[in-house]
Amino acid sequence: MKKDKNQNSKLENLHEEVFGMMSTNAYFFGDDSVYKDKIISLGESGEQLFKSLIYSGISKTV
Repeated sequence: MKKDKNQNSKLENLHEEVFGMMSTNAYFFGDDSVYKDKIISLGESGEQLFKSLIYSGISKTV
């Protein structure tokens, strides 16, 4: 259980970092986005987060 809590904490921190980046870069979701590679390089959880951000974040960047 402790491992899951730690993993969730890491994802929450990552989420905050990513939304911070999004707010400073309107082109966050472009194919050439440097942030996309950075997030996906974090592994499966990063890729899942990126996919969820695409759905939840598009309205914030448009």
